[in-house]
Amino acid sequence: MVSFIRNVSFDCPDPYVLAHFWSEVVGHPVDPDFVRGDTEVVIEPPGRPRLFFQAVPEGNAANQNRFNCPSWGGLAFPSWSVEQLADGWAHLLRCLLH
Repeated sequence: MVSFIRNVSFDCPDPYVLAHFWSEVVGHPVDPDFVRGDTEVVIEPPGRPRLFFQAVPEGNAANQNRFNCPSWGGLAFPSWSVEQLADGWAHLLRCLLH
């Protein structure tokens, strides 16, 4: 049996900001239907898994299987620049999207 990844979801306090950051990383634009203040934002490349960003208040423990962005050298989102992003994270998402 073969499995396919259709969506990668990110819980975050500001979906618009985080989606634009990852848009630069993976080289695909944020869906233009979404604007600052939306509680959901999507990057949806045709024929590829979509990246789904949803607003979740900080400290929400409802879902214990959440992705937690790591920090390196004292840097944590949103202080990262795309250039500072670890090669492994960028490579992982590029593999999912290409």
